[in-house]
Amino acid sequence: MRIAPNFVLKELDGQYLIIPIGTISPDFNGLIAVGELGLFLWDKLQENRTEEELVKLVLDEYEVDEEVAREDIFDFLQSLTEGGVLLTEDRADTKGKQAEQK
Repeated sequence: MRIAPNFVLKELDGQYLIIPIGTISPDFNGLIAVGELGLFLWDKLQENRTEEELVKLVLDEYEVDEEVAREDIFDFLQSLTEGGVLLTEDRADTKGKQAEQK
């Protein structure tokens, strides 16, 4: 999974927000505020990553219990998925097949 190319992270008045650019995903409802962990994960999700890779990266970077890290990562990924911000292999494959058919 990775961040969809039509979303960017912007800082506005000290807050970091995920905002759409170009064509907006029909599932996206507003802005997503991002905290410190979200900033870290956003950076790592610029490349394809698995959830397990993200857990390992977070545990290497922060002093946090693995269960807490897993829950926080799951919640963040869930909010990105619901907003159409996160490309999973299934979504990427579907878009590739649609492009081939055109």
